Amino acid sequence: GYESWQEAKKKSDFKIFLPFFEDLIKLRIEEANQISDKHTPWETLAQPFEPDLTLEWLNNIFMPLKETIPSLLSDLKKSEKYHWDLNPESQQNLCSKLLDEFGRDKDLVVVAKSPHPFSITLGPDDYRITTRIVEGEPFSSFLATAHEWGHSIYEQGLPSQSHQWFAWPLGQATSMGVHESQSLFWENRIVKSKSFSKRFFKYFVSEGCSLNNHSELWKSINHMQAGFNRVEADELTYGLHILIRTELEIDLIQGDLEAKDVPSEWNKRYEDLLGVRPSNDAEGCLQDVHWSEGAFGYFPSYLLGHLISAQITSKMERELGLIDNLVENGEYGKIIFWLKNNVHNYGRSVNSMELVNKVTGEELTSNYFVNHLRSKLKDFC
Repeated sequence: GYESWQEAKKKSDFKIFLPFFEDLIKLRIEEANQISDKHTPWETLAQPFEPDLTLEWLNNIFMPLKETIPSLLSDLKKSEKYHWDLNPESQQNLCSKLLDEFGRDKDLVVVAKSPHPFSITLGPDDYRITTRIVEGEPFSSFLATAHEWGHSIYEQGLPSQSHQWFAWPLGQATSMGVHESQSLFWENRIVKSKSFSKRFFKYFVSEGCSLNNHSELWKSINHMQAGFNRVEADELTYGLHILIRTELEIDLIQGDLEAKDVPSEWNKRYEDLLGVRPSNDAEGCLQDVHWSEGAFGYFPSYLLGHLISAQITSKMERELGLIDNLVENGEYGKIIFWLKNNVHNYGRSVNSMELVNKVTGEELTSNYFVNHLRSKLKDFC
């Protein structure tokens, strides 16, 4: 599946991937049916990523987003796109400076390059993160570094850090949704904050940034516009990318969608929700690796991460003060200490819904994330 997907994407031809994709779907459905009769097939496949998730619960959480985000997108005036770039060395220097700013321990955290950014824990004292340089996208590597730092600092805060629980369930992440909430927090709530642009602008200038002031840097890093690519999507439109993929794979696993119809159905849903239509398969349904590995049920974790991050951030701000003030004063250690003691230390002793309830005192809701989007959009509409 993976090899055929690589070739299909390179040639932008879904038909190359199709026969392997059909086999993957059949095998995963067979697996799901053998594993559980408690959940639907798609729910069963989603359990490793989000324990105890049900479709009913997911639909209740996601439906308000499907109804709200397109209307917010239609209200958004096309935000100004600043055309500038940084050479690879400058981008790498900024990523290194960012991690130093956050307080990384160089004896624990190693940084390298890879074709796709990722974070991995090889031992209780060995954390690796990678990033990549994308030509013409001066923020791609920078934001990816912040994102992977969030994953890594979560791993560093788990009970496994005590060595005793490493590789045991208690020492592992609560769920992929909680994992993504931590990476999205550092990427979106910290690095995309106004105070961060104000604090970090001088470093961008020293590396050749041609923007005039920190306000332009903030607007540039928060540029919002509907596009085809999930990985490069902004906070507003990202959720729609996830909704499309989630609905498609549910229809593939337990609905009436045939694999051969994925390209046309993908393009149709992109046009309906985002107002854009991919011009080829590589730009559209072949852009993500997940399905080539049979990873059905993974995508919702990305959007759940946004919701969890927003709700937990609201609680943090009530206890520590506004994120903008914390960032302006460089109080990243205080943020990490709060997250470690309120979020990271649970490990897998609870599921994500229980964790959110324990931290915030209420059930997970989309309201905090929607309110965050509305607040940010005031500066663009």
